[in-house]
Formats: sequence, C-alpha cells, structure tokens
Amino acid sequence: MTVAEWAGISVPVLLATYAQCIDGQLDDLKQRIEGAGERPDPAAGRA
Repeated sequence: MTVAEWAGISVPVLLATYAQCIDGQLDDLKQRIEGAGERPDPAAGRA
C-alpha cells in the first residue's frame, strides 16, 4: 500500500499537496542531513 492509497488520495494529489509544503526548504533540509553526519557517536563515550 502506498502513502497515497493509505491517505485515500491519488499520487498526483499527494505530490501537489506536499510539494507546496516543502517548496523552498531544500537548502535547510540539505544542511540538516549534512549536519546529522557531524553529530558525535553516542556509543563512543561508553566503555
């Protein structure tokens, strides 16, 4: 089952709806993804 099916809408409607929600957020999302790789490993402090 796809998310669109679960939501009871078509894939084009899903994309059209959420494309407006994330428009202009690509740079912020890229920074968040890149920053996630810079977080300290929580297991590194364990002995």
